[in-house]
Amino acid sequence: MTAKKENHSASNTSTQISKVKPLPLQKLDNSNFYQLNARSLKTLQQSQIPYSQDSHLTLAIDKWQASFNQYQKALNQDKGKELTKKIQEANQLRNSDFSIFKRSLAAFETSKRQTEKSAYTELTQIVKPFREIHRLDYEKESLEMDKLFNRLSSPEAIEHIETLGLKRFFENLKESQQEFETVFSHTTDIRSKANRYDTYQIRKNLQSAYLRVLKLCEILMELHGQSLYSELITLFNTSRQYYIEQLSHHSNKVAKNDKNIILQLPEPILQP
Repeated sequence: MTAKKENHSASNTSTQISKVKPLPLQKLDNSNFYQLNARSLKTLQQSQIPYSQDSHLTLAIDKWQASFNQYQKALNQDKGKELTKKIQEANQLRNSDFSIFKRSLAAFETSKRQTEKSAYTELTQIVKPFREIHRLDYEKESLEMDKLFNRLSSPEAIEHIETLGLKRFFENLKESQQEFETVFSHTTDIRSKANRYDTYQIRKNLQSAYLRVLKLCEILMELHGQSLYSELITLFNTSRQYYIEQLSHHSNKVAKNDKNIILQLPEPILQP
């Protein structure tokens, strides 16, 4: 009975996949490197491959998963940095809209029309204490901007704004203020939940853990020739195939002597 099982295993070994397809991971940007690992782990978890039968392999996969979790946190930190840039851009838009509103109001300083002169005088008295709020930090500027909006939202102020044709500029300012508040609140929330991570080092750790699993599958396949390891290698090759093809395609478009270019590929859609 045992001999029959061994013969069956040997007859299948020649047709089983025993090697992982080469893929230069250093040429993947952080986003695609994340997607590769996410896709591989998700496919592995959804598969029926009983890899838990091998304790060494299970341990290696658990370490890979743990490294991936750390990398995910590090990328969220980087996302926070991107949002910081968005805060700056939102603040610049807000300040620009306020500047346009003030300049548009100032255009009526020399008006000879009584209704415009009155509207200009009243609005100038409201705006004057807030002229320099762009020099404050983000939070203080937002508080002062809210105070300004409260004063400009009175029926009398609204009437003056409409008299001078400033409604569009006022609405633009309110819109950019709201956009700033949204971005600022989201970024603050991410920062409060995030630790500080060394993304470069954590990526190296994840790459080592990922490659360790692949190498272990190759070694175990060579030693035992069991279909379990061949199925795992096939699964990992399937996850890698998209990036292999994309890198090959994009490499034809770059200079052959540029060995260090990081290719930003379109991200694949992970199947639910």
